[in-house]
Amino acid sequence: SAPTPAIFASGGDRTDYVSITGLEQLVYPLLPLRQLTILSVYFFYWFICRGSIQPESIIQDEIEDEINDINESFDRFAEPTSNLKREVDDEELDNIICNVLLHYEKISDRWFKVYQEEGKGFFGANMRVTKLWESERNTWKLIRMLKMTRNRSDQQLALNDAEREYASDAELFKELLDTEPAFAEAYIVRLWLQEIAPEFEPVEVIPTYLPNTLELAQQSSGPLELDPDGPIRLGQPLADPDDEYDRALVKSVFEYIRRGQVHYASDLCEKSGHYWRAASIGGHNLYDDSIADNDLQAMDSVDSEVDGFDMLPNEDERKIGAVNRSLWRSVCFKLAADNKLDHYERAAYGALCGDLDNTMRVCNTWEDYVWVFYNAIVEDKLEQHLRSARKNVQGTDDEPLDASGSTQKMHEPSVVFQLIENLFTRIQSLSTTRDPDQVTFQEVQKLLILNKSKDVVAYLCNELDELKKNEDPLKFQHLLRFTTHYVLYLKKLRADADKEQTKLILKDYVKFLITLQRNDIIALYTSMIDDESEIIDLYAYFLSRFNADVERYVRVRYLSLLTEPYGLPMTRIARRTVQMILEEAQAKEEMPPVEQVRLSELGEPLTPDDHFLIVSLDWLTVEPEQLMEGMIFANALCRRFLLFGRLNAFKELMRFLQKHPQYSPMVMASESQLQERTPYYEFAGYSSLLEFFEAYDKWHDTWTRRPATGRSYQQEAGEWKLTIEHETAEVEKYFRRIMYSVWGQKNPQKTRTDVDSMETGKENELNDVRYIYIPELVIRMHRVLYETRHITGGNLAKSLNLANVVADEELKFYEHFQASKKMTLFLKLIRDSSLALIEDSGKAFA
Repeated sequence: SAPTPAIFASGGDRTDYVSITGLEQLVYPLLPLRQLTILSVYFFYWFICRGSIQPESIIQDEIEDEINDINESFDRFAEPTSNLKREVDDEELDNIICNVLLHYEKISDRWFKVYQEEGKGFFGANMRVTKLWESERNTWKLIRMLKMTRNRSDQQLALNDAEREYASDAELFKELLDTEPAFAEAYIVRLWLQEIAPEFEPVEVIPTYLPNTLELAQQSSGPLELDPDGPIRLGQPLADPDDEYDRALVKSVFEYIRRGQVHYASDLCEKSGHYWRAASIGGHNLYDDSIADNDLQAMDSVDSEVDGFDMLPNEDERKIGAVNRSLWRSVCFKLAADNKLDHYERAAYGALCGDLDNTMRVCNTWEDYVWVFYNAIVEDKLEQHLRSARKNVQGTDDEPLDASGSTQKMHEPSVVFQLIENLFTRIQSLSTTRDPDQVTFQEVQKLLILNKSKDVVAYLCNELDELKKNEDPLKFQHLLRFTTHYVLYLKKLRADADKEQTKLILKDYVKFLITLQRNDIIALYTSMIDDESEIIDLYAYFLSRFNADVERYVRVRYLSLLTEPYGLPMTRIARRTVQMILEEAQAKEEMPPVEQVRLSELGEPLTPDDHFLIVSLDWLTVEPEQLMEGMIFANALCRRFLLFGRLNAFKELMRFLQKHPQYSPMVMASESQLQERTPYYEFAGYSSLLEFFEAYDKWHDTWTRRPATGRSYQQEAGEWKLTIEHETAEVEKYFRRIMYSVWGQKNPQKTRTDVDSMETGKENELNDVRYIYIPELVIRMHRVLYETRHITGGNLAKSLNLANVVADEELKFYEHFQASKKMTLFLKLIRDSSLALIEDSGKAFA
C-alpha cells in the first residue's frame, strides 16, 4: 500500500492528510450515477502517490489563485469606502455610514457565495477562504444592525396606564422595543444570530398523519389511540418509518425556530398533518386583536362583497396569537423538560419559551450557544414586561415553571445584562471543536455585542501581529482589510478609537496595497491618515516603487489625477518621492574616499540603478512650479555621480535634462539667470565640466588616429594637424572656464537656495567634487599641452605654467592635489615638461 500523501491545504503552516475515504469523497461527485468503484479510487490514489499528479502543487496553485482573486476584493471595498470622505451633516452621515456597512456586507456575501459554489467542485476551493468570507460577512452584518439600533433618534414614549390596560401583547412588545435600548440590542443580536444561521434541508412533507402506524394498529386487535399523547400514554412506539419521519420533522421544526422562521415550522407541521403541533407552535405569536386601520381602509376601497359574502374580516378573524401567553409559555417549559419526548422536540419548545438547559442539548456551534442565551434574555424580558403591564388590571397569570415544577426565577433587566459579560466564558467551555479562523471573528463579534470598540481594535492588532510571526498570508490579508475598514468606520463615527493604532493600521494597509499593486486605490486610503507628514512619506514611497520605464502620462495620473480628489499635497509628495529615491540610493552604496575614486569612461553602459535615479527627476515636472526643485535635485544627482566617478551616468543625466521638454528651456540658462546665483549657476559649472571631458575625449580620439606615412600622408597630416590644434584650443577653453570660475574654487559664495533643507551637505560634496576633478582637469590639460608641444608653439611653456596655477595662493588648487593624493603625479609631469624645455632651449623654465 502506498503512503498517505500530505497535502498542504491551509495556506499556512498546517497540513491535512487525505485518506482513501477522503479522496473517494472528493472524486465521487464527479461521476454520473455514482459509478465510481473502489478499484478506480485506489488507482487514482496510486497515481498521485507515484508522482504523476503532485497534490502539493495543485493545492498550492489553488491557494495562490484564491489569493489573487481575493486581491480584487480590495478594489471592491474601496468603492463604498470613498463615500466616507464626503463632508455632510450628521443626518446624512448616518445614512452614508449605514449604506457603506451594507456594501461591505454584500461584498463579503458575494465572495462567500462564489467560493461556496466553487467548493462543490473537484478539489474545491480552499474551505478556509469560504469560512473567512462567511465570518467577515456575519461580522459586518452585526456591526450594521447594532449601529442602527444604538444610534436611533426616534425613541418613542412609554404607554400610560390607561393605554397599557387595553394594549395588545403586540403593542406592548413594540413599546418595549422602542423604550428599552438594552432589550432592543438583545433582540437585534438574536435576530442577527437567526439570520446568519447556515442553510439546512427540511424534511420532505408527507401529508398523511402516521400512515404506517395507522395501518399496523388497524391490523392488530389492540386499542387504536393515535392522538398526540397516545403513543407516549400507552407506551406504544410508532412504526419505524413514522418514528423516523417524526424525529426528522421535529428536528426541522427546531431548525426553523433556530432561524426565527416560526411560521415555516408551523406551516411544515400543518402540511404534514400535525395540526396540533402547528397550533402549539403558533402560540409563540404575540396576541394582536386588530388589523391596522390602513389595512381595513385598503380592503374597503375595493368591492367588499363577492357573491353575497362579506370580504372584510370579522372581529374574531382580526385576532391572532395566544390570549394567555404566560400559560402557553408554562406549558412549553413543561414540554421542554419532558424526557419522554425527542430531544429536538424538547429543544423546539425550549426555544419558544426561552428555556436554556433543554435547548442547549442540541447546540453544536458557538453561534448556537449565543443564540440560546440571547433568546432566553429576550423571552424573559418580554414576559416580565407583559406581566408588569397586566398586574394592576388582570391579576397575576400562572407563573411559567422550570424543569423541577418550581416557578422559574425572573431576572431584572440590570441583572440579566450584567450576566452578558460572563455569558461568553460559559459558551467557550461548552463548545467543542472551533475553527481558529472563525474563533478570531467570533471574539470580535463578542466584543462588538458588549460594545467594546477599543478592545476590538486592540484584539485585531494583536491578531495581526501573530499572523505576521506565523506567516499566514491568507488570513492576514483578510483580517488586515477587515480591521482597516472597521477603524475607518469608527473614525467616521467619531468613536473613541486609539488614534495611534488607527494610524498604524492604515499605514500597514497602504503598504500592503502597494505590495499587491492595487495602485488605483492607494491614494484613497493614504488620505484617510490624520498626519500629513505620514501621508507624504507613504504616498511618496508608493511612487518611488515605479519602474524607470513608466511613461510620463502614468506619472501624471498617479501624482495628480488620482490624488487631487482626496486633497493630497502633490508638490510635497513629488519632492519627497525624489528625495526618498536619492536617500535609498545613498543608503545602499557607501561613498568612496576622494583618493580612491576611479573615473569611468563617458561611453560606458549605464547601470539600471543609475538610469532609475536619472528618470526619477521626471516626478518634478508634473507641476511647473517645481522645476526649480527639479534643478536642485539634478545638481545633487550630478554631485553623486561625480563623487562615485561615474562620468557615464553624469553624461546621461545632462543629456536627459537637455532633451527633456520641461527641463530643456531651463538648463540653457541666460547670463542674467547665472548672475542671480540660482541652481542654474551650479548646473552651468557641471555643463562646463562635461564639455571639458567631451572635448578631451574628442582630442584623445583624434590624437590616437595620427595618420601613418603613405601616399597621401602630407595632405592627411595637414588636416590632422589643423584638427588637433582646434581641439586642443577647445580643451583649453573649457579648462580655463572651469578653473577660473567661482564654481571651480573652494567655498564659493552661497546662493539663495543653499539654505534649503534639500541641499544639506551640499558644500562638503562640492568641495569633494573639486578635490577629485580639479587635479584630474589639470593632469589632462597637461597631457594635451605636453603632447602637442611640437605642433603648437608655446604649449610646452603652458604645460609648465600649470605649476604656477596649482601653486597660486589665492586659488589654492594645491589643496585639491593634496586631498586626492595626486601631488606626486603632478610634480612628475612638471618635471617632464622642464626636461623637455631644457632639451629644446637649454633652459629649465619658460
